[in-house]
Amino acid sequence: YIMPASKPLSFLITAILFKAFQGLFTFGGDMLHILKYFNVLFTVLSITWLIITIVKNFFEITRQKLVKQSKVAAAAMLPIISKITVILIIVLAALFALKNLGFDIGAIIAAFGIGGVGVALASQKNIENLFGGIMLSVDQPIRVGDVGKFNNIIGTVIDVGMRSTKVQTADRTIVAIPNAVLSAETIETYAYRDKILINHKIDIRYGTYSTKIQNTLKKIREAMIQDPKIDNKESRINASAFTANGITLEIFAYALTTDYNEYLRIQEEFIMKVNDIILKETKGYGGATLSCCCSAPSKQ
Repeated sequence: YIMPASKPLSFLITAILFKAFQGLFTFGGDMLHILKYFNVLFTVLSITWLIITIVKNFFEITRQKLVKQSKVAAAAMLPIISKITVILIIVLAALFALKNLGFDIGAIIAAFGIGGVGVALASQKNIENLFGGIMLSVDQPIRVGDVGKFNNIIGTVIDVGMRSTKVQTADRTIVAIPNAVLSAETIETYAYRDKILINHKIDIRYGTYSTKIQNTLKKIREAMIQDPKIDNKESRINASAFTANGITLEIFAYALTTDYNEYLRIQEEFIMKVNDIILKETKGYGGATLSCCCSAPSKQ
């Protein structure tokens, strides 16, 4: 988002004109001091606002250019660098204003230096989060818009900030995860996968002849091969275990899509095919029961 510079520029022009018109009037001593303080604050505030706007626009334009050039890692660093730069500008502007108001800047800097250790200790977590955010931007295990599991929370990344990363959950709530925590956790993201897993376990009841079970496996394998939306090279189905309910058939298939809604449609069609095959092949032999159904979640 490119910020318009018209407002801070108008503010600066107003500050200049306000100071210029003061020369047309005569003021007493106390009023002069008040106007001096007001002029300094008004001018510094307007210049700072303008500089911050220019800096933010510069970083945003640069980020957009890097994205177009597919330099994603470099582009991801710029928002954090921009925020740090803005903080430094504000600190320098505050020191400049204090100096022009007659304060002893050396004493203020010395006081900050003495209290710096205490502030650093008190802000240890914030510093950890800042460096955690930098590492997330450099390493880029996640990006804004990625869907995945972050600190055991499934959702979509909507912002990687200086202190925390914000994730929107399936309940449409926003969860802020400290960057220090997130950078130390195992991150599972679904953004880079090229296909989505379909994994189900079905129990064929005891009493069904082995030939019927083998025919069922054969027919399902054929359905996998014939389905253009299923990866037949890596997909499989096998009798995998004995359970209290019967003999377990485990389906391990990949839907050839990265879109979650399309994945649901592919999975639904495949389940219906498998259901028809099982009903036909095990008819009169007790049928089957669904033992376990699981597939990696991928969207809110």
